[in-house]
Amino acid sequence: MKGKVLLIVLALAVVLLATPYISTVMAGKGQEKLSISFQVGKSVGTADPGIRFNSPPGPFSPLETNVLHYRDAGWGVDSTGFLIVVDEGGLLEEVFDDEDITYTCSYDLNMFFNAYPEVSATIKVSELWVIEGRGYIETLAIETLQHYGTPNYIGQGNFVGHGEIDGQKISISGEAGANPSGPFRMGIVMGWPTP
Repeated sequence: MKGKVLLIVLALAVVLLATPYISTVMAGKGQEKLSISFQVGKSVGTADPGIRFNSPPGPFSPLETNVLHYRDAGWGVDSTGFLIVVDEGGLLEEVFDDEDITYTCSYDLNMFFNAYPEVSATIKVSELWVIEGRGYIETLAIETLQHYGTPNYIGQGNFVGHGEIDGQKISISGEAGANPSGPFRMGIVMGWPTP
């Protein structure tokens, strides 16, 4: 009986995890696929710390705390360094920069201190990119960060997104990353309006 329940739960989990991927693939059938990249301005610290708690509970100490959690936090980014580039096989289609983009985000962060002073982390970032006069793009990135809190930290993960540009629905998927210069996203966009 336990085996049947486990098999049903596993099958359900596979279906639930595969649904967004399959719908993204199906959404792109017959649509032109363009490359897209995002660069976020360099982070200047946490603007809103959100909800913070430790595991195990108690006063924070990197030598005694296993995990430090942040929920619904938002960071401050400088007003320069934003860039969205859409291209087709190296041929530039469109570029949007600081003057075109309004950016907001929130994140959930889990910092792991098991090998302190070496700190690793996982982060889920929900972003909204508003392109003045054109539309919006919402993205969700999930990354693993290594050497977190040091000048040479790196992040690697994936992101998905959707939005509306010039009245056309778009969908995006690709790789997410971070380095001391800030977060970046590189992937494929489907449904982007072409001139």
